[in-house]
Amino acid sequence: MANIFTQHLKSVNKSYWQHCYFALWFALHMLFCGIALIIHAIFPFLLIETGSKGLEKMIAHYESGAPHETL
Repeated sequence: MANIFTQHLKSVNKSYWQHCYFALWFALHMLFCGIALIIHAIFPFLLIETGSKGLEKMIAHYESGAPHETL
């Protein structure tokens, strides 16, 4: 049973809490970007670069393995 909790953590070289923080950080920022893009879809003159810039930052943080800054 412990293996299902540790296998992925070992593969990404993170502790449970590091992984939890990383995943939650990503989820919240994806939600923020998604809401910004929905608003932009309805009102094209609003939030023109918010969604794309946010996604670019998320990709950079993901590739570095340490998303600690806010958008």
